[in-house]
Amino acid sequence: MLKPFPKMKTKEQKQKQTAQNSIPIKAIDGGFLITRNNKIVKILKINSRNLELMSNVEMNSLFESYDDFLTGLEFPIQETSVSQPVDLSKYIDIQREILSKTTNEMKQKMLKGYIEHAENFTKSQKMIQRQRYIAYSVPIKDGTEESYLEAVRDLEERTLYIKAGLHELELTAEETTNKEIVKYFHTFFDYHSAQLFPIENEKIPQMITGGNE
Repeated sequence: MLKPFPKMKTKEQKQKQTAQNSIPIKAIDGGFLITRNNKIVKILKINSRNLELMSNVEMNSLFESYDDFLTGLEFPIQETSVSQPVDLSKYIDIQREILSKTTNEMKQKMLKGYIEHAENFTKSQKMIQRQRYIAYSVPIKDGTEESYLEAVRDLEERTLYIKAGLHELELTAEETTNKEIVKYFHTFFDYHSAQLFPIENEKIPQMITGGNE
């Protein structure tokens, strides 16, 4: 008995599968990224220093010390610099908290004006900043929970080491959240859309997560 021919995939299905296969992300959870080749990745956001009051000699010395620290690490890293709109979300959250505790009507009106101005400024996309990131990974030896936890411990040790080294340079590093990781990759895969329609919640769209689902 002849077997029926397999059902042909539509052009849209082929395009979707191709796009998903190009995204090397299996999962994002707890501030970690799991790749499709079974590596667990940590991404740190490097906060910049105020360079306005530094001389050229001081700035060059800082940049050299930063480069020396990164090249001196005993494990591989990847450094990226991403152009993105200035993020005033933390400032806006602080102002909203102050507003919720303010009883003076005049102060309430002023705070509402500050918040509205900050929100409009963020949405305008007119001010761009360059944000530096450091990414590093540890392979998951096998599919067991024990090997996963071992990889997580190794990453946490490396994170503490990097933070301590940057602290000596008067730099700070923040561990990225799930939302920030998604926005990071959204910027790489679709920069224009990421600026006009930034991801606003923790839910990870299928177009970003990839995988075989």
